[in-house]
This record gives sequence, C-alpha cells and structure tokens, in this order.
Amino acid sequence: MWEKHPGNPNRRRNVKMTAIRRLLFTGTVAAIGGVSFFLLGLPLPFLLGAMSATALLQTLRSDPLPAPQGVTQFAQSLIGVSIGCSFSLSFYQSLIGLAVPLIVYLLSVMVLGLVSGILLFKLSDLDGMTALFCCVPGGASEMISYSEAYGADSRIVATYHTARIVLIIVSMTFLAPWLAGSPSAGSTAGGAGNSLDLFAFWTPVLLVIGTLAWWLSTRIRFRAASFLLAVLLGVIGNGVLFHLDKAPLTFTMIGQMLLGISVGSKFDRATWIRIVRLGKTMMLVMMFTLLISLGIGYLFYRVTSAGLVTSLLATIPGGAAEMATIALTLGCDVTLVATIQMIRLFTMFMVAPGMTIWLGRRLAARETEGKG
Repeated sequence: MWEKHPGNPNRRRNVKMTAIRRLLFTGTVAAIGGVSFFLLGLPLPFLLGAMSATALLQTLRSDPLPAPQGVTQFAQSLIGVSIGCSFSLSFYQSLIGLAVPLIVYLLSVMVLGLVSGILLFKLSDLDGMTALFCCVPGGASEMISYSEAYGADSRIVATYHTARIVLIIVSMTFLAPWLAGSPSAGSTAGGAGNSLDLFAFWTPVLLVIGTLAWWLSTRIRFRAASFLLAVLLGVIGNGVLFHLDKAPLTFTMIGQMLLGISVGSKFDRATWIRIVRLGKTMMLVMMFTLLISLGIGYLFYRVTSAGLVTSLLATIPGGAAEMATIALTLGCDVTLVATIQMIRLFTMFMVAPGMTIWLGRRLAARETEGKG
C-alpha cells in the first residue's frame, strides 16, 4: 500500500502515516456520501453513497489511493456475519431438489460468458484472451490474476470487471425493490425488527466476530475465505448466542460502507480513460450480459419454488456479498442467494479459466491466420 524505505525509518513512518491519513479521509468522504444518499431516500444508501463518493474522490485525486485488499476482505467479513445471522440451515435439505436447475444455470452462465467474450472480441480492438477474461462471470480478482499470467491486458480486465459489478449493483439496487413491490427509499440491510438495545450491545460483538473471521482468513487461505468464514461464524454465533432475525442496522451500515469504499476506490482517472476508450462497445456487451442474465434468472424462477427477486439476485453474475446484501435488505431468501452465488464463483474458478485460455489461443491463432 505504501513504499518501503529500509534505509530511512523516519521517512518510512511518514509515508505510512500519510497513507493512513488519506485512508481515514476517504472513509470520512464515504460516510458523508452514505448519509447524503440516506437523506435523499435512495436505496442501499450506505453502499451506493459510499461507492459514489469514493469514486468521485479517486477521480479528483492526482495520486489516487486504492483501498488495500484488507479493507475489501474486512468488508466481506462484516457482510458475511450479517448474512450468517439470517441464514436458514433448513434450506440445505431442499438443495438436492435444485440440482438439475443449478447445473443448467451454471452451464448457461458459462456459455453466456464465452459468447459475451467473443462478442467483445469481434466488436473491439482487444485481443481474444483479454476479451474473454473480461467476460468470465467469476470472481474479479481471480480473473485479473489469471489474465495477467496468460498475457492478457489485466488493466482492461480489471476495468471491465469493476464496471460490470457496479452496473449490476446499481441495476439490481433499483430493479429488485421495484419487482418486489417494496419501498426502497432509504432502505438499508438492517431490518425494522431490530430494537435500539441491540445497537448498544450486539453491534460491537458482531464487529469482534467479523474481525475474527477476517483474521482467520489471513491464516486459512482459500477462495472467498473472509466471506465464507464470516458466514459460518455468524451462523454459529446466532444459533448459540444471539438468536437475532437480522443483524443490527448499525452493523450492516458499517459493512456496506466499507464495501462501497472497496468498489469505489477502483475508479480513478486511468480507469475512466480505459472505459471511455472502449466506450459503446463495453456498454453494449455488458448490457447484453445483464439482460441475458436476467432472462436466465427468470427461467430459474419458473422451474423452481424460489421467488422472482430471489432467483434474479441468486443467479445474476454480480458479487456474492453485494447480491446477498440486497437480498438481506429486501427480506429475500439470503441463504439461497449466497449459496448459489458462491457455487457460481467456485465453479467459474475451477472450470472457466481453462476454457477461456483454450478459446483465447484459438482466437489468436485464427487472427494470425487471417492476417497471414
């Protein structure tokens, strides 16, 4: 996060303190953005407000400071604990009945990613490998790492995935409440059932559990460790100790703001320049992916007993923590949403890179033959 100066301890300390002050300032701006969106009556104000304010700050800065990976992981831990408090273990008894729709869904979303990648390749000047990695409906950080390892332009891949996630967050934040027929104005992922005495006691306790989950994720490393460990600890803690219907409002507000900072900090001037460069092509392909994803979610709803909004949030290729947060806000089946999102991420991590690399090399070979 900051430069090391081994020969000058004072300078190293000054650089570290400067970075900390800038992060605190970013947090203050994000909090102002969250409160502003809340006062304006916008949906998910502490997520969207913090994200928008941080993105604006990063764009205005001449030397932007991306949020450290630890901030993202800690945000995922807090969101995971919130979800754990609303988890229903009885869901897993009916999971076997969803096996066939789930397999069809995973195959469909994988094909959608490949088709979107080929479409982006055909309509832009990007090479095949970069275009395909842009459109893999998997975890952004994993796809960025893979793209760099196999010669794709990781900056474009990072920009595309960031823009995709933001587009889905914003779209579902407004679309899901409208479909659910529930008032979205000023809604946060808390729940009206939480009384004020919960704010005074359970919020610090849940923060400790979230911190523990984050610390464990730095020691026990696997995909989405911070999120999954937090969900697990939240389920155990709520079953043994809390017995809450939902996590306290203040706790979920903190998680949403940190998640907003994490996403918003990726939008600096260089990112906007790359977005402008791809322009209409990027938006066209992302809108194509979004609309087809909504169609897949609707079909999932038609063949299962899940509700429409729950099905859409569970199947759309957005972030697991982000979609689960929206589900939590609207009182949807957050267990189903989080479970299917995580299954998608793990499946894409295991299968999609190999297919992407194979197809990317074939596209590169055809392009070379065409030029020859």
